Amino acid sequence: NMQHLTGNLRAINTGVGDKVYAGAINLEKILQVKVQRRRFDSVLPNCLRTLHRAASDKIGLQVRSQQLAGLVLSILVIASGVVMIVGPLLLGETWDQWLYRGLVLLSLASPFAVLIRSSTVVTRAIGQAAANGFIIGSALYLDQLNRLNVVAFEKGGCVTYPNLSVERVSLLAGDIDVNELMSLAVSVETGVEHPISDAIVNYAREHQIQPRTCSDHKVRPGIGVEGVVDGYKIWVGNLRIPREHGILHSDQEALIAAIAEEGYTPVLIGRGPEVFGVIGISNPVRVGIDDSMKQLKRLGITHSILLSGDHSVVTDQLAEQLGFDRSTTELLAEDKVGLLQLVRGDFGGAIAIGNGIIDGPVLQEAAVGIAMNVRSKDAVSNAEIAVLHNDATKVAGLLGLARQVQASLSRGNLLAVLT
Repeated sequence: NMQHLTGNLRAINTGVGDKVYAGAINLEKILQVKVQRRRFDSVLPNCLRTLHRAASDKIGLQVRSQQLAGLVLSILVIASGVVMIVGPLLLGETWDQWLYRGLVLLSLASPFAVLIRSSTVVTRAIGQAAANGFIIGSALYLDQLNRLNVVAFEKGGCVTYPNLSVERVSLLAGDIDVNELMSLAVSVETGVEHPISDAIVNYAREHQIQPRTCSDHKVRPGIGVEGVVDGYKIWVGNLRIPREHGILHSDQEALIAAIAEEGYTPVLIGRGPEVFGVIGISNPVRVGIDDSMKQLKRLGITHSILLSGDHSVVTDQLAEQLGFDRSTTELLAEDKVGLLQLVRGDFGGAIAIGNGIIDGPVLQEAAVGIAMNVRSKDAVSNAEIAVLHNDATKVAGLLGLARQVQASLSRGNLLAVLT
C-alpha cells in the first residue's frame, strides 16, 4: 500500500521487477527488494534542499516593501539624530526636551521595521505549501502564480485518476481471441512506464495471461509502443498508428467512436498492417476537480485548458462536464509545447499541471510547471513546483495561498504608511 506516498486509491499487487518506495506498507507477503537509491539521493532530501533555497528568494512586492522600509528607517534615524543634537545646540533649550522629541520621531519608524521582517510572510507560505504537499522551487514562483490567469491541466493523472483499468476488449479480426489479443498487448507493454501500460499489465496478471518474448522494443511517446513478437511486428497505441498506414476501415472507426462515447479511452492493437482489436480503458474523473475549477475561476483564472492525447470524443465530453474553457485532443508533446508558446504570446504565460516525467517538455515550456509526480529527480527538475501527492484538486488552494501572500504584503505596506 503506497497511498500515503503516491496517492493511489488502492493497494497495488506487486510482481517481480516492480518498483516499490521506501515507506510503503507491506500487507501480505514477504518481499525481497533491492535498494536502488540511497537516502541522500532520493526525493525527500531533494525536496528539503529545494525548500531551503526557495526560502532565501524574495518576490517583487517583498523586495519593494523592504526597500521602502529601509529608506524610511534611514530618513527617520538621521532626522531623529539631527533633532536630538542640533535642537539644543542651535536653539539653546534643554537637552532632555529635545532628546524626548527625537525619540518620539524615532518611534514613527516602528511600523516600517515590521516590513523588514516581511520575509517571514513568504517563508511561512512556502512552509504551509510544503505541509500541503507542494514543494516550491523558489519564492519567485509564488509571485508568478499570482500574476498568471491561464491554467492548463493534463488530463491523464490530473483531471482523471492515474490508476486506469481495462474495462472492455473488442475484437476486429476473426482469427484471434481475447486471450491471444491481450497476450500480444502485454508482451509489448511490459516494462513501459505509463498508466495505460500498467492497466494492460494488471489485466493480464489478473487473468493469468503470460507475456511473450518481445524484441526491437520501441516506445513512441504520445502514440504507442511497438515490438516484434513471434516474428511479427505488434503495436499498441492510439489512432495515429493506423492512420499513418491508412489501414483503418469505416466500421472499425465506428466501433472506436462508440467506445469513446461510453467514456473509455480506445487503445488499438495491431499486427503489421492489420488492426486486431481495441481495448476500452477507464477514465475515472478525479473527485472534486469540478469544484476546483470553479474555485480557480473565483481566484481570477480567466482561461482554462484541458490538454490530452486522447480521443476527441472522450476529451471534449470531459471538458464540457468540468467547465474547461478549451480542450485540445490527440496532441503529442511537441503539439502541447507549441500551444503553450501561443498562450505565452497571447496571455504572458500559463500554469501547467501534469505528470513530471511523461509531460516534462510541457512543464518546462510553461511559465510555472507543477509536477504531480515526484518519484524521480527528473520529475522535480522538469517543473518549478513538485507535488508530493497526485491530488490536482489542491492546486486551487496553492493559487489561493499565492494570492494571500500578495495581499498580506500589500496590507503591511498600507498599514505601515497609515500608522
